Amino acid sequence: MAGYPILDSDSHIRETIDDYRARVPEQFQRIRQGLFPSDTWDRFLGRMGKQTIGADGYVEDMDVEGINLTVTYPTMGLSLSLVPQSDLQKALARAWNDYIGEIQQQNPRMKGIATVSLKDVPAAVEELNRAVNKWHHPGVMIHTHGHKKNLGAEEFWPIYAEAERLGIPVCFHGNSWGAEGQERWESFLQAHTVSFSFEIMQAFLGIVTCGVMERFPKLKLGFFEAGCGWLPYWLDRIDEHYERRSEEAPLLKGKPSEYVTSGRVYVSFDPDDAMLPYCMDRYGDDMWLFAADYPHWDTIWPNATKEVRERTDISEDQKRKVFFDNCNRFYSLGLEA
Repeated sequence: MAGYPILDSDSHIRETIDDYRARVPEQFQRIRQGLFPSDTWDRFLGRMGKQTIGADGYVEDMDVEGINLTVTYPTMGLSLSLVPQSDLQKALARAWNDYIGEIQQQNPRMKGIATVSLKDVPAAVEELNRAVNKWHHPGVMIHTHGHKKNLGAEEFWPIYAEAERLGIPVCFHGNSWGAEGQERWESFLQAHTVSFSFEIMQAFLGIVTCGVMERFPKLKLGFFEAGCGWLPYWLDRIDEHYERRSEEAPLLKGKPSEYVTSGRVYVSFDPDDAMLPYCMDRYGDDMWLFAADYPHWDTIWPNATKEVRERTDISEDQKRKVFFDNCNRFYSLGLEA
């Protein structure tokens, strides 16, 4: 095992509808057909993922992997922005923050990410402040889709301003349900392939070209669960367009790639991501985050950490960075090796 703590930047908990129902106002408890929209994909095929529900057995499975601490994202809650009712969205975001906050209190090795509804930005700012001050969530998740909005637009800047003031990162995360382009596919293999990556790329495009990093110079930004290989291609393409049409990104004071290499952008990678060495060579070692994606259908538990530890295409120092240093710095966890 490593001589330092191993941190998982993006795991999930499989929460239940009752976890939300018990924490939303009474008028929403009456809803019986479900609180989140869903699909009919057979994700697990009867043999994939880890069938863990809630927190029972979670820490024990972390021990099997050799993970000391994980930052925990929702599963049902990934569909928050697909909920049509504004009041229900806000109630569900609050319910998640309390649910994962309670779990975090009982299991300090499971740090919970905060969520907010993007339908009501002033209310999102208020809820973010409440969640972080009450539960000490180490970051806030922004849903990449469902809202069909440019996440770099000024309407969302108050959320980014509050995250910067609170000293927490903004974490962009997709979902396989409801992503743009998914409607043309008839298999989960196809739908999942496009869903996370394309929506993350669009979120990234808006954040970088609309001046969010210029306006909020202390804000850290993370892009999760699309691998790392999209970044070189996408950033080259954005730079190329900026060079020819810089007047259409008037807030920028340099190339988009210069903001990405400023030390405030972080990207998660899959344990077997073949593009990781190239990305490190090109952008340095300090922005890449290990993520096990436990217990979802594509997790390779109990071998996620082993996959990275046994890689021969990155150095031992780079392994320490992706396992510990980068995540510790991104979420401001304040841990010592």
